[in-house]
Amino acid sequence: MTTKRTPPDDLALIQSFASDCPRDGQVQRARDWFHWRPSTAVRCPRALAGKRCRQYHDGDNTCICIQLHYPLLDHAARWITAEGEPILTAEPYDFSGQDFADLVAACNDLGLRVSVNGTSPYFPGRTTLIIIRKAQQ
Repeated sequence: MTTKRTPPDDLALIQSFASDCPRDGQVQRARDWFHWRPSTAVRCPRALAGKRCRQYHDGDNTCICIQLHYPLLDHAARWITAEGEPILTAEPYDFSGQDFADLVAACNDLGLRVSVNGTSPYFPGRTTLIIIRKAQQ
């Protein structure tokens, strides 16, 4: 009788979820897959656009990062790409088309563009990667 073995890449992915901190696996996968490094910048589209995050600075719950946190801006993180570009990501489990349209509209108003990638470093196969970056001038 033969035993089916998990390929090493799958095994490493599974083991990364056993960490005490779920973000550890997310950071390592973001580095390995996209060559991003983590940033400590405020996790808000307004902050990415060079404006003040109303929640972070003023405690204002009408800021986009609070209004769209669930379901869209779940597991938000700031990163620096290999090219030195600051980006904001979110990795929600599920969201509606209307919620996504609201995010795109709000980001357009801030001079940001939004894209979606099916390869999510937070919880691969369960979450969707939303990438927010400054629009090219």
